[in-house]
Amino acid sequence: MSQNPCRYSLSGRTYLLPYLLLTFAAIVMVSCGKDDVARPQQPRIDSLHSRFVLNASAFNYSILPIGAVPTGDPFPMVLFSYRDGKPYLRTGYGIELGFINVRYSRLVYDSVAYNGNSLITTITITRHYRGTDINMPPRQRDIVLENGRMLQQITEKDTTRYYYDGNKLSRREIRSKSHRVTQQFYFNLSGNLEKVTSRDSSNYDNALLGTTEETFSGYDNSPNPFRQRFLMIWEDLFYRSLSVNNYTQYNMVTYTPGIDIPAMTNIVSTFYYRNDGTLDFTK
Repeated sequence: MSQNPCRYSLSGRTYLLPYLLLTFAAIVMVSCGKDDVARPQQPRIDSLHSRFVLNASAFNYSILPIGAVPTGDPFPMVLFSYRDGKPYLRTGYGIELGFINVRYSRLVYDSVAYNGNSLITTITITRHYRGTDINMPPRQRDIVLENGRMLQQITEKDTTRYYYDGNKLSRREIRSKSHRVTQQFYFNLSGNLEKVTSRDSSNYDNALLGTTEETFSGYDNSPNPFRQRFLMIWEDLFYRSLSVNNYTQYNMVTYTPGIDIPAMTNIVSTFYYRNDGTLDFTK
């Protein structure tokens, strides 16, 4: 596993210094620049239709306390505001009102703060609720990026660590006090995410609590606008940020010990495209 691909140690005599510097620059361009090559410049996403985030991940954070039923927003758009090229405000989140009932509301928003440099960046995301019908304390999570890639995420409930094989995410571990979830990521030769397998185990006796398999298919040939730095810091956009193109079919099967019938989710999305063939993420 390659966790620190841009750390090098160079040594040599004085007369070799120019050569070594050129060599070092070439290494950095090849190794550290992989992320830039893999994530070409895309149009900035200012507004995003909620169809792109509703089924992005099986590990969404709880939005509101149990029992809270705020009014759903009839205009299901997620809005982003930028400063210095980085999103500092996200407005609009899905509010879970039941097992499969999700509404979007602009009363929920995230503020984002950045610290560090281009090598190591710490991001603090604080979720707020601007409504007056319930009392929702701000919820904070901290994310560490290394060379623009997710390295660690800490919330009030769990800690997530990310592991890479070359330029691709290979594994993710989500640990809480009572259990841990280990995820394996599989990509095809086109660089698109094909499958994520998850295993949920108890921290007390290592007992299996459940397994999940998520598959992604029906990829188009359009560049993925979500392959931009800092969009992957949102869990409901994380899966979409990993592929070169855009998946239109999502399947999830969860098995729980002692339950014969698995829980299944199957979602097929219809996307719209601009005249130049790029994805229209506002529809």
